[in-house]
Amino acid sequence: MILCNILSGVPKAVWYDLQDDGSNPSNAEHNFGLLTNGTAVPKPAFNAIKTLSSLLPGRDIDPSVNSWNVSAVNTRVSNVYGLVFRNARGRLAVLWTGHKRGSVNVRIPAGSGLQLFDMFGQPLSSVRIEGGYCYFSLEGEKGPVYIKD
Repeated sequence: MILCNILSGVPKAVWYDLQDDGSNPSNAEHNFGLLTNGTAVPKPAFNAIKTLSSLLPGRDIDPSVNSWNVSAVNTRVSNVYGLVFRNARGRLAVLWTGHKRGSVNVRIPAGSGLQLFDMFGQPLSSVRIEGGYCYFSLEGEKGPVYIKD
């Protein structure tokens, strides 16, 4: 949601609850939090937001360093989206698909030091580098792929 908001020019994203209001799994009002009720265990959405914020280059108090230039990526592929975050400390690209089933094969130029991560910050395991290109798949249910160089 946060990436879609940024891509669409929505200036802020707000989540309803930091922590679940209750523990009844069948009561929707009890389950909107990023943390579980009582034990405050992080839920997958919390970890996904944490990954995005930890991979963004330069989390410095100095606004001249921490100011990000964000641009959309023209993927030329239906239902595949991308953003590039840049600042004085580096850049981070992110690609994702809206396809719920199946996968979309991606080819990007392979640069030295290129690192790919899933939405939870784990290194992407199914990456192939060949002929100066990096090949991997996007799967909607697995979330975005972060590309850091």
